[in-house]
Amino acid sequence: MTRTDTRLLSTEPPDDPLGHGVKGAGFLILLVALLVAASWVFFREFIVATTLAGIGAAMLLRRWHTRQPSVLPNPERARVPEINLSRIPVGGDAAGLVFAAGSVAVVIVGVPDMAWYFVSSLACAGLLAWAMFAARGAHARRGLDARPLGLRP
Repeated sequence: MTRTDTRLLSTEPPDDPLGHGVKGAGFLILLVALLVAASWVFFREFIVATTLAGIGAAMLLRRWHTRQPSVLPNPERARVPEINLSRIPVGGDAAGLVFAAGSVAVVIVGVPDMAWYFVSSLACAGLLAWAMFAARGAHARRGLDARPLGLRP
């Protein structure tokens, strides 16, 4: 059994519940905090209710798991039957742009008060794209030397 399998079968709580050892966990926590802060004005009651319900459900699930731990064998499977969205090929063409724009339009029609959020997101995305192009362009110019293709005489 691998280390991951034994950790999944263990009834002990994980050593690091906040995921400090997981790459990008801190950034994900920051994004969730920013999302909650940005949507607090519109969804205050919903956020409070779902937070309390989530804490209650977590406590109940932990209590149930402590009383009835899972000790089922987890054999290694060569092929896991799950949908992996990262494996779905999506082209960066006009169809993808139309899909993204259509999705945003549907949400704006459904929740017209969130239009400002999408407009400001579009402005921030454009600013970030410009900054990335500028930084990569400056980096590419610095890395070039006088010889074409880096050929040495």
